[in-house]
Amino acid sequence: ANGTRYTDADDSFYFGQEPVETRKVELCHRTGNGSFHLIEVSVNAEPAHRGHGDGKVGEAVPGSPGRVFTASCGVR
Repeated sequence: ANGTRYTDADDSFYFGQEPVETRKVELCHRTGNGSFHLIEVSVNAEPAHRGHGDGKVGEAVPGSPGRVFTASCGVR
């Protein structure tokens, strides 16, 4: 207004969904030795993680028919 630029970084007063880039998802992440551990990534990073074998608790383990991820990212 009147040549003055105003900005605000405090989004605490906005309503609705969080911006996509800030939403998180928990995944069972495959480590280099083939084990899994729970990590949290942005929804934007989820497709890349799934592409190399990560998955969510309760889902089928990629490449292991009949196996699913447990709550602690073990495989049963």
